[in-house]
Amino acid sequence: MADYYIKELNLLIEYEGIGGRAKGGIGGHQTLVGYTNNCDKYNSACLLGFNLLRFTAKNTHTFTELITKLNTND
Repeated sequence: MADYYIKELNLLIEYEGIGGRAKGGIGGHQTLVGYTNNCDKYNSACLLGFNLLRFTAKNTHTFTELITKLNTND
């Protein structure tokens, strides 16, 4: 479902592999079908009550800040 799960925060973490090359071609995150499937997956997770954070290589530095905010909202 997601790349990581933090049970204590009911948090799914997805790393979007945008810009990389998967198996010699573009990754699933970069095709219309792949992106649509991911949107369906993310929407389902939210409807099931999971918290969801998504990151790319350019914004992983915000991970700690966002986790701290989420943790203090409890």
